[in-house]
Amino acid sequence: MEYVETYGYFTPGSAGSLTGKMGMRPVRVGFRWVHQAAHILSNQDQREALTVQRRLGGLLGAMTRHQAAAGTLAPAPIQR
Repeated sequence: MEYVETYGYFTPGSAGSLTGKMGMRPVRVGFRWVHQAAHILSNQDQREALTVQRRLGGLLGAMTRHQAAAGTLAPAPIQR
């Protein structure tokens, strides 16, 4: 938390704040999508390659359609 407060990546009430209007929802949405992609790509069900491609394509399509649910990213800090 000290790192965040020191450099001000998230300031209370700002658009990128975890305590702001959106709260943790964008983080949860993004995590869910990454988890789903990892599950599809791990292919533990040993599906055919075409099936895996289609499932991943479907997920990417859903991510595109619902990208507003994940919010916007703040610019990354530049370390010198």
